[in-house]
Amino acid sequence: MFEPYLGGKIERNDWRHSIFTDLRSGNSDFFKSKMSYVDGFSYNGPFFVSCDHGCFHDAGNHGLGVINTGCDTGVFGEKGEEIEKQFKRHDVNNKCIEWIKSSDMVFFWTDKRDAYGSITEIGIAHSLNKPIFIGISNQLENAEDMWFPFNLANYFSFEETAIDAWNKFVTLKSKLSKNKNLIDDHANAWLFCIEGMAY
Repeated sequence: MFEPYLGGKIERNDWRHSIFTDLRSGNSDFFKSKMSYVDGFSYNGPFFVSCDHGCFHDAGNHGLGVINTGCDTGVFGEKGEEIEKQFKRHDVNNKCIEWIKSSDMVFFWTDKRDAYGSITEIGIAHSLNKPIFIGISNQLENAEDMWFPFNLANYFSFEETAIDAWNKFVTLKSKLSKNKNLIDDHANAWLFCIEGMAY
């Protein structure tokens, strides 16, 4: 059983919920429970508020409200906790790094160029020698400008949706688990991907 970290921008109606449907019940008690298995994988982070009206996913609010069951406090912690006991954004950083460290491999989905946290997570995963798969939206404009983080991956693929990228990731899990670079020549892979050819 593999435990991947699913990196990528966190947004309302998040794509991760379409893969791991019980992720929506995330709160502090959820960490102690066991995720269901999907395609031979058990979810290993990140855990976040599934606020689909956007309270924690808009500019200036990202990284707040983690592990809270409601949208009214905007802090990493339970309602009623004293402010000094509540988690802060640096705690979010530390938890994400911890989840990446404990993962067998990492899957990233990107459909926006402002996924700054994801770029950092890719670098962290690479420095930890984790197998990396990056799914890239084929609607992402100027995707070639993100060549640096994409070329840290063992495999990257341009896909229509996060689910399509996940399905490709699932087919490659055995090879990825051996931490092999599945694209021998990233430059040629870019040409294939950019021209819309299957790699």
